[in-house]
Amino acid sequence: MSRRRRWLSLHEYEQAYGPLFYSVPDTRTDPRTCLWCRGALPSKRHSSFCGPDCRDAWNVRYVWFRNRAPVAWRILCRDQFTCQNCGAAPEFTNEHGVVLPTGEGLDVHHIVPVSTGGTDHESNLVTLCKACHMERHGKECS
Repeated sequence: MSRRRRWLSLHEYEQAYGPLFYSVPDTRTDPRTCLWCRGALPSKRHSSFCGPDCRDAWNVRYVWFRNRAPVAWRILCRDQFTCQNCGAAPEFTNEHGVVLPTGEGLDVHHIVPVSTGGTDHESNLVTLCKACHMERHGKECS
């Protein structure tokens, strides 16, 4: 039985390697629309959301309940929520019919395993779908 190694906290990562920059992909075609519902932004002061309901829905999806360690989450964002091997890009369609990228079905893989001297540095981390991740480890996907 294998025990999973815990991810470094963001503080531990930054102490060891420096800041890990990221941004959640912005799939809007018009920057004057809401990230969540694609409705028009009410004023020039608004740059992301048309109101608190859309902001809260976005935060639930991309901040509070993403179920990822911060370092792994930032790698998924860096790779635009796309498998770097086969190009699979899982999507989520919200209640407004807006298709958004999601990390569901994606894993963050150490290129050089930690057990053989690999690190948690971003240059050693890559986003893979579950099937490609299992293939890299020589296992069959069930």
